[in-house]
Amino acid sequence: MFVSGSFGGQKAINTLINSTARAVKDGRGDATPLIRLSVGSFTSKGYGRIACPSFEIVEQTVTVKPTIREEISDSVPF
Repeated sequence: MFVSGSFGGQKAINTLINSTARAVKDGRGDATPLIRLSVGSFTSKGYGRIACPSFEIVEQTVTVKPTIREEISDSVPF
């Protein structure tokens, strides 16, 4: 679990959520990616360069789910 109240932490979480949602929508993965915590940065007008968390997607697996027809079309041998 990752919890953050900072701007950089919230940005990292939102980026991870959006990239995972795009992958699921495009059929490139499911909703449980394997991630690595790394360090990113952003520039603030008042403070300059600020370090922040970043989530790197290591593996985005594709789970092929059977259709309802495939699930219920089992054959019972007699």
